[in-house]
Amino acid sequence: MHELCRKWSVKLVTGKRKNVHNEGRKERRKGYSRLKNELKRTTEKTKNEYLDSIRDEIVEFQRTQRFDLVYMKKQKLVWK
Repeated sequence: MHELCRKWSVKLVTGKRKNVHNEGRKERRKGYSRLKNELKRTTEKTKNEYLDSIRDEIVEFQRTQRFDLVYMKKQKLVWK
């Protein structure tokens, strides 16, 4: 009887340890997801601001009929 109780208590303790370990893993995953989303939002915002500024320059070049500069700016924009 004593041996049976001991096995049961060991299973209970290891089960609790597994739950604690999984909870920690979930928290780390949430933190990672939060950081990843924040980084994605920030980079997307910065990229859009950059592209808007380039677009404004190109529109200004077109307005002043500087098509050579429009072409040069477009060539720099091509992603490699």
